[in-house]
Amino acid sequence: DALSILIIKIPRAGFTIGRKAASLCDAFQRSMMIGSQSESDLGMMAIVHMACGMKAFSYPCEFMDFEQEGRPSLINESILFAPDGPGLGVTLDEDAVAKYTVEL
Repeated sequence: DALSILIIKIPRAGFTIGRKAASLCDAFQRSMMIGSQSESDLGMMAIVHMACGMKAFSYPCEFMDFEQEGRPSLINESILFAPDGPGLGVTLDEDAVAKYTVEL
């Protein structure tokens, strides 16, 4: 009973550790909350999809709603909805990807 709720930030822990933590919380009937760190829309959608696929996330989650031109808000009356498009449900701005790509 040392742990009643686990709060995890996927950008820090990563998806693998996040999934393992969620599995442990589920196995030991502990609740989990997922948080964000002001990531991009793409990063936020990846976290949203992860949270939607795991029942351990039972507390309100900390997500920022990035409103962009041409895309409606994903938060409606405090309920977050995953986009219904293919993949993560977002459309990449190829010009922005090219602009911010760093060649190594």
